[in-house]
Amino acid sequence: MKKYICVVAAAFLLMLPIRMFAGDYDKAWQALLKNEKKEAIALFHKAFKSKDHADNALAMLVCLESYEGIDYLEKYGKSPIREMQNPAPYTYGLWFYEAFFGQHGKKKGIQLEALQSLQNDDRFNGSMKAAGNYFLGFHYAVSYQIEQNKKSFKNMGAVEDWEFVGPFDNVSGSGFYKEYPPISTPVSKEGFISSNNNLVNWFVPTINTGQGWVMVAPFVTPTTAVGYAQTFIQSEMEQDVLINLGGNCAFKLWLNDKLLFADPEARVTELDAYMMKAHLKKGYNRVLVQFGFTSTVSSPNFIVRLTDTDFKAIPGLEVTPAYHEYQVDKSTAKVELLPGFAEKYFLEKIKNDPDDPANALLLSKVYLRNHFYDKAKEVVAPIYTEYPKSAFIVNEYAKCLNAEYESTQINELVEQVKLLDPENFYVLSNELDRLQKEQRYDEAMAIVNKLEAITGPTMITELRKAGIMAYQGKIDSVITIAKEVYKKEKDRFEIVNMMAILYQKLLSDPVNYRKVMEEFLQDNFNLTIVDALAKDYFDKNEEDKGIATLNKYITVAPYAPASYNDLIRHFFNTQQYDSAIHYLQITQGISPYSSVISSDIANCYVQKNDKKKALDYFKKALTYNPIDYECRSRIRELENKPNILNYFPTADPYKKIEEDNKKVFDSSYASYFIYKGKDVVLYNEGGCEEVIQVIVRINNKNGVDNWKELSIPYNTYYQDVQILKSEVVKPSGSRVPAESSGNEIVFTKIEPGDAIYYTYKIKHYGSGRIGKEFWDKYYFNSFIPVKEVHYNMLVANGKKLQFNFFNEPNLKPKRKKIEDFEYYSWDMYNLEPVKDEYYMPDLADVGKVLHVSTVGSWGDIAEWYSDITKMQSRDDYELSAAYDKIFPKGVKGLKELDIARKIYNYIEENIAYSSVSFRQSAYVPQRASTTLQTKLGDCKDVSTLFLALARKAGLDANLVLINTRDNGLNTIQLPSMDFNHCIIRYKAGGTEHYLELTDNYLPFNAKNSSMSQAQILNIPYTYKPGGTIEHLDTEKKEKLALVRMIDIKVEDNDIIVNTESKANGTFASGRRARYYHHTDDEVKNELQSLLSGAFKNQYSIQDYSFKNLDNLADTVSMKLQFKVKNEIINVGDFSMIKPNFIDVPVSINIFKDEERQYPFEYCWYESSDIYKTVVNIELPEGKTFQQVPSGFSGQFKNMTYKLVYQKLSDNKLRIEREFYTDCSQQLPASSVKEMEDFFNQIITAEKKYISFQ
Repeated sequence: MKKYICVVAAAFLLMLPIRMFAGDYDKAWQALLKNEKKEAIALFHKAFKSKDHADNALAMLVCLESYEGIDYLEKYGKSPIREMQNPAPYTYGLWFYEAFFGQHGKKKGIQLEALQSLQNDDRFNGSMKAAGNYFLGFHYAVSYQIEQNKKSFKNMGAVEDWEFVGPFDNVSGSGFYKEYPPISTPVSKEGFISSNNNLVNWFVPTINTGQGWVMVAPFVTPTTAVGYAQTFIQSEMEQDVLINLGGNCAFKLWLNDKLLFADPEARVTELDAYMMKAHLKKGYNRVLVQFGFTSTVSSPNFIVRLTDTDFKAIPGLEVTPAYHEYQVDKSTAKVELLPGFAEKYFLEKIKNDPDDPANALLLSKVYLRNHFYDKAKEVVAPIYTEYPKSAFIVNEYAKCLNAEYESTQINELVEQVKLLDPENFYVLSNELDRLQKEQRYDEAMAIVNKLEAITGPTMITELRKAGIMAYQGKIDSVITIAKEVYKKEKDRFEIVNMMAILYQKLLSDPVNYRKVMEEFLQDNFNLTIVDALAKDYFDKNEEDKGIATLNKYITVAPYAPASYNDLIRHFFNTQQYDSAIHYLQITQGISPYSSVISSDIANCYVQKNDKKKALDYFKKALTYNPIDYECRSRIRELENKPNILNYFPTADPYKKIEEDNKKVFDSSYASYFIYKGKDVVLYNEGGCEEVIQVIVRINNKNGVDNWKELSIPYNTYYQDVQILKSEVVKPSGSRVPAESSGNEIVFTKIEPGDAIYYTYKIKHYGSGRIGKEFWDKYYFNSFIPVKEVHYNMLVANGKKLQFNFFNEPNLKPKRKKIEDFEYYSWDMYNLEPVKDEYYMPDLADVGKVLHVSTVGSWGDIAEWYSDITKMQSRDDYELSAAYDKIFPKGVKGLKELDIARKIYNYIEENIAYSSVSFRQSAYVPQRASTTLQTKLGDCKDVSTLFLALARKAGLDANLVLINTRDNGLNTIQLPSMDFNHCIIRYKAGGTEHYLELTDNYLPFNAKNSSMSQAQILNIPYTYKPGGTIEHLDTEKKEKLALVRMIDIKVEDNDIIVNTESKANGTFASGRRARYYHHTDDEVKNELQSLLSGAFKNQYSIQDYSFKNLDNLADTVSMKLQFKVKNEIINVGDFSMIKPNFIDVPVSINIFKDEERQYPFEYCWYESSDIYKTVVNIELPEGKTFQQVPSGFSGQFKNMTYKLVYQKLSDNKLRIEREFYTDCSQQLPASSVKEMEDFFNQIITAEKKYISFQ
């Protein structure tokens, strides 16, 4: 990318503005940039005719007419290909414009003639002709001309015969950099372990695609996977060739085990998008393709062609997917990608004529044909920046954005076009859609008339009219329009489908319903029509015709298992199971590792009462998809085994409630658990089922409030929850079913004395390395009594389980063998409630908590997340643009700390924290560029953005998963993903630093209290074995301090107070949050709240100011002036004043006169490490201080306090107070009483009055 930018940047600097003294072509541009489109169209056409930039003029005419919704071929009657002097590069960039070839489908007239003539046109290279052959092949397929279809596809010269293996783990593309075994193992007897934890091996499909492009979905069936395809090419001699790759995946390509190409970005490309020189050895040569895709990739595919330098297929090569020995290429020379001919052409035009915007726009279209959005943006951005008021240019720039990551900006640009060009065809079309949605049909019809005025009557405008009339109930008019359109467009599926529906639904004309479909399918093909016609035949008991119709789908696409589905479904529904199995086995030859196909075959054998074969196929299906719970159930049925959950002890809830009714209620608590239990089944191949049962006694109104509503906790990303039963059980035994929806339960008619019972099931659907693992922590006791609690597990043999019963190490599980499972059971009874104490540790630290996990080690977690991190932090245009803003002069000469600070400041100033389920994933961060585009991100998103920028700047940085302190110090005991936050670790000057990025007001390098001694797991950018969970070292953290200077001037009975305070770290963040971006009234309200806690008498704020409120400096200063009335106490001839320090370091209202049981979490009580306060009191002239307290100093553990009074003169007194502590500490329970005494001493010292006379 950088190299490319350097080539064209200088040219763009010279390109703007447009030449002012030129001919029709330049005048056309001047008109277009002013949104004078009609004039621009006329001038471009005139320029073309007069040979003024003829090819560019014609190309821009095509683009502008398309922007206006005009049918170019209808208007001008000629293909631009025939009229251009050098049509090839323009055809490449504008291929999908209707003026050239349009979208895939049936072609006719000028388009078909142009496609056919392209094959004999020497102006086009072999790559363009191959693309033309694909378009022709597709045309012949939907025209149902099968022989021509096959011939055209064959003429593409693509490698067709491949051997496949997969799937392998690829969560969020993280498998791209993995060295999976098939790379180095072209043949294997043992096979490989797939992402489904089953054995897979190289296989050759019984039917290949036969259309140049290899559709990989049938061969590697999950929606997210890495797969491999290999073939062996025999060359009769040593020869140099071009290997050309294209497709819709993230690719790697090897020749004879030498890596030629790698691109982690899955993008939709044309054939020959990636071209590289290669050398074929004499004999066999191994070609290996790694293809990776995720659920965002639609129809993953690839195409490989071996050609000469004119992109014509190399003759005489023999291709076989069968393994043959080959010579490994051990050369180390780097293979460079070759630029495409169209790219080179327009780069040269930019160099020679930098003033012409068309060159840049046309180059962007070359890039966009292969979804190189970053390159397209780079060339169009300068034009858009210079002409943001040109609707056409704005629209062209919007096309350069990637909808997957940049939808927000695209929507902004669309709105911009609407404002700039409200009468545009597509703007009006969007308005029409809105009006129809709002049922404003008269206004909608007016828009259709406007569209017709632009384009003239077209099929689109006629159908739009018919649609509105249908909503208006004007059925006769609808039918009339439909019939007229049908006469002209009998080859258009949309029209035929509409007519079929009209005949079937409105006209009740079964004869013509069938006729329009039969006529269409004579020389056309469409699956919807095939299905409808076949169903009509079957409904009329014309089975032979129905089968023959469905066979058309197979004829067109025999390589796709989906082609056989309707036929299989028919045979199954008509109990022709042998015929269904026959076709299912054909599809299994194409897709041997499909669980769906194996399961369908099994169901056929069930109907045939062949239990043995049914069982065999169900087991195969389960091997291929271990989270198919229905398949598991069918296997157990066929094996005459009970439901696996029946092995767990059953708890009769009503009997337990009845028994509890006979006991004296423990009414000292609002509620208590009569019973709680969890049963877990862990399957060896993956997958897990949980059943949870809970019975609670409600004692009083507080209990009702606590339990009347609840949400079942589960992970919405990879779990499914089913509430099995939920009800209120009255003391009489009557039951009131609860209301439930999704995971929400509402217990209606609940009263004190009732019991509630609910039970639910959770199924796990996680996949991949970590998704198939299980971890859990289960709290046996609680803050209310627990009468009975159980945790039971069935763990499949071969599944390694780790467990740790925290705070109850002596309780060992009961274990026994059940079938192929190990049974574990932990039981406890009559557990006293955990005493709820102020500032106590989390229940995870003091409760009886069972931890279980199947994750092998912390290294497994770190490696997996490292792979994901690498993919989501990769470089692109948006990241580079942000980097250039942060470092316009680069990073040379900058210290590492300064680099980190600049990145931090940029993120905090530009990105807002946001975490909502539909935008953010549970574990996977969004791509760094997406965060930049949307300006929103959660903790892992902003951390990944920092990581991407830091790595680009050469900074050593990585993500850190963190379980914040508020969750406890020991919440995580075993390897898992039970982290709730993500931060950054970076190195500067050899020192490690940790960064919190979700607080836009937090100073650089500051840490909040939730990070103090929190559990963390470092995620190295490049994974190295090892690593474990640890506690964040906060000893070196910056001390949080509140430093305040208070000047008090006594006036009669009032005091005038001027105070300046400085706060750092989270205190600085808090001040920015309270006072920045707020109105004067809002700020005063906040200040009054601050003073109301310090002064009881009436006060009035006179002035205030802040320093560093509007930046991220380490410290925020606040100056405040206020007056307090009647603050002086008069006793006889003496007056008294009690110093007010405003900031309160200690309080005693938290202590209770009872023995402490648990440690004291000082970090939740106190946020500051240091209080430094200086109070200066000045009396009026003639007044003298009489009795001044002696002060106090004391120490408790690492807390020190000092209070000093210094009389400066008769009427001036200085008081200095210092308090040092460690706000991150945890105090043992035995020390709390001593701390209380220490605090009392401090409070007593600060309560003393000062007298004066």
